[in-house]
Amino acid sequence: VDWDWIPKKGVREKIKQFVHEHAFFLSRKKAGVGSKKIYETRTVLLSPVQRRQVQQIARDMAVGEVETKWTPVAHTWLQKIAGGFTPTGKPEIMSDAKIKALRELVFEEFPTNSIVVWFHFNHEIDAVYEQLRKVKRLTVEKCYGTTPMKERPKIQERFQTGTTRVLLIQIALGQFGWRLDKSSTVVYYSNSYEHEDRAQSEDRVIHVKKTEPCLYIDLVTLDSTDED
Repeated sequence: VDWDWIPKKGVREKIKQFVHEHAFFLSRKKAGVGSKKIYETRTVLLSPVQRRQVQQIARDMAVGEVETKWTPVAHTWLQKIAGGFTPTGKPEIMSDAKIKALRELVFEEFPTNSIVVWFHFNHEIDAVYEQLRKVKRLTVEKCYGTTPMKERPKIQERFQTGTTRVLLIQIALGQFGWRLDKSSTVVYYSNSYEHEDRAQSEDRVIHVKKTEPCLYIDLVTLDSTDED
């Protein structure tokens, strides 16, 4: 047997019956609690260089001279390309289309909004941070695994008070425990395939006393793993 409890014969049915008689399920929507979620997508195109590498991976399971026999490795390469970066070695920018799309959201569409931007890869966070921090009128911070534990509550507090307008954060790190409901505008630069990653990260900007609708924008590279 595994580590879990194993109920004796008939106990499971008794538990189900008890729950059925004494409990009920109520969603936030039915309870009228929290914010309505609105979803939008912004698309960018693969560059010729990106497309050639995607085709080589699909055909040869390789990038240049680097080969793999493992599908998850090849798929990770494709995800990095979709984000605009070289798939092997030290990540370098292949296409800045997504970064430009994000800049447009931050400076043109939502020039005063507090914005949370979620990422799947740390190198994406670093690259976007370097681009945005050049703008003196913008307060931007980043947070991922190497961010010291004692700094993380301070980053959250600065965002919640409005001192920081744009927060760049790793989905794996920030999906639990973070309160970011200062923002009602969320951007996904990239996603993982875990439903929990997405569902939990979305709820970081939800609060029971907040009624303002929340906007979730996905940056999607067409003909890439982003669409999957």
